[in-house]
Amino acid sequence: MSKRLFMPGWIDKTRVLHNAHILSVFLNYVQVGDFVMRSRFFSFVFIIVLTLATGACGHNNSDTDDLMTLLLLWQLTQNTSITPCTNASVNVNGNAMTANTIDIDAPRLKQDLYVPGEILVQFKPGVSSQTTTSILNVHGLRTIRNLSAVPQVYSNLRLVQADVTQSMEAVALAVAQHPDVEFAQPNYIYHATETIPSDSSFGELWGLRNTGQSVNGSTGTFDVDIDAPEAWDLVSDCSGVVVAVLDTGINYNHQDLAGNMWRGTALHGYDFIDNDSNPMDLNGHGTHVAGTIGASGNNGVGVTGVCWNTQLMAVRVLNDVGSGTSAAIASGINYAVSNGAHIINASLSTTVNDPAVAAAVNNAESNGVILVAAAGNNGSNNDGTPNYPASYTNSNIISVAAVDQSGNLAGFSNYGATSVDVGAPGVNIKSCWPGETRVLNNNFSNWTKGSSWGNSNYTYSSTSYYMLTNPINWYGSSYGNNVLSNAYGQYNLSGADAVSVDFYADLGLASGDSLILAYNPLGGSLSNGLTSYTNITTSGALGYSGSVSLTSGCAGRSGCSIGFQFSTNASGTVAPNPGTQASGAGITGFNVHKLQLNSTACHTINGTSMAAPHVAGVAALLKARNPGATHATIISAIYNGGVSLAALSGITSQGKIVNARGAINQL
Repeated sequence: MSKRLFMPGWIDKTRVLHNAHILSVFLNYVQVGDFVMRSRFFSFVFIIVLTLATGACGHNNSDTDDLMTLLLLWQLTQNTSITPCTNASVNVNGNAMTANTIDIDAPRLKQDLYVPGEILVQFKPGVSSQTTTSILNVHGLRTIRNLSAVPQVYSNLRLVQADVTQSMEAVALAVAQHPDVEFAQPNYIYHATETIPSDSSFGELWGLRNTGQSVNGSTGTFDVDIDAPEAWDLVSDCSGVVVAVLDTGINYNHQDLAGNMWRGTALHGYDFIDNDSNPMDLNGHGTHVAGTIGASGNNGVGVTGVCWNTQLMAVRVLNDVGSGTSAAIASGINYAVSNGAHIINASLSTTVNDPAVAAAVNNAESNGVILVAAAGNNGSNNDGTPNYPASYTNSNIISVAAVDQSGNLAGFSNYGATSVDVGAPGVNIKSCWPGETRVLNNNFSNWTKGSSWGNSNYTYSSTSYYMLTNPINWYGSSYGNNVLSNAYGQYNLSGADAVSVDFYADLGLASGDSLILAYNPLGGSLSNGLTSYTNITTSGALGYSGSVSLTSGCAGRSGCSIGFQFSTNASGTVAPNPGTQASGAGITGFNVHKLQLNSTACHTINGTSMAAPHVAGVAALLKARNPGATHATIISAIYNGGVSLAALSGITSQGKIVNARGAINQL
């Protein structure tokens, strides 16, 4: 019988295409049944058989599987690339996924395949101890341990020490050639199988598992992620942990969130904007954050949260255009603390050190509640220009920067060597969304315009913008006194649950003169003023941006008029200065946003707001793993369990991206 290496159980047929290129054990010989072929001599034969064995794109015969495995291993020893069939389907837990979308079991580094300096040698029955010692001595080996304590399994099996500088495959192959040796092999290392959920969009969630996949048109770097599947091998159920989402609310009817909502009240939280018990999200931001923390996992639909099960407390402190007040935010933090939240996610910020909010943060700290805060999206250094609450120095705060799919600090992300703690995925993050969002932009066409309103193109920083202006000869003449003139469009907003508008403007307004955003729910001439912009000078730049809610006035209306009223008095105007200062108002980028709630929507967005909930989810996993852990213990585990990232070194206190499995290992 020809000598051969023992073929161990790591040859897993369902994973061979993913792991084969690092399993180059068969260096010189491959045996199929009793037929031994020298690999380099029979290359052409192997290629033909490989083609016949694999068929068009798949094969189900077990004998063919074994042959396919051997052929792949042989081929890889020849430094030849094996490319899986395009769109090959891989079945995981009964759910088909596409191999070129998500790598089901990514290959481990070669040094992880076996223990350096160790091989196993099985001697044939009846071989004497003197002979075994002699054989080992010839190869410079010594016995570490005799594994033959259970003779019914193996007799005369030795764990042997070898020179760590040698290839264990080569040493094993050499020993296996002796006629008294049954087989020899490296001492392979086995790993727990990663827990992969069945959710249909899991392959797009690079923040949880980055295989380098393309998300939103961008590819990334393998393993720049939080290692969620590795953590899920140990814990995925956070159903005993309450995570408060301090945000725009949550669509608590969403298919991926409904089962994971906090049950403390009938509607799962509180609304500090409208001061009622219905914290429904009419913006999207809060629902997205909630999905990253705790979208139902392994339910076959949508996305997956860091926690597959948890209790999401909806604390609405931001309105449907994403703005909130000190009173709302301080009240929201105190509400979460009083109602048993273990963790608060605060994906919001201001540059003001707010005493009311600071007192609420102190209250959370005193009660052992972790507050995970977004560092901010100004691309600035929080050490010099603090953003709160992330910049508070309380022991319960984790301040989070955003990294992209390649492990770089996101261009928009704030940072700070002392004021920002860790990084987390925050670019191209897909998560739950409250419904269908449509942006209505007719570029001022079909608008009704009163006297002195006009349209023209103007250039800012080499970019031309089509603008609605008053006066018509904007930048060329002063606007008039005693003007009251409207410009508006009519919009069909039937079916909308929320409506908002945003725009950019270049304004030059004298004291007492104003540009008023207005609407009429019944259509026709503007009748209801919303926001007045008075005595504003933007010095020849698109220096003013507005974002205003129209939900109460226009949601559900089939013909709501929305536009601007230009109002001046008799006391003077602003003189134009071409290129540096306009007279009156120039408006561009006018968009009407229409949100219609549903239970299935998802959306991909960017921000430190998206990074923070990855960390909040990890904190919840740790609390679930060790319910008695204090906030200090959990935060320390997150810091110590992170993975160093060059892009974060020197610009965050830890210099690390959060790692869920690493954090669990620190508990």
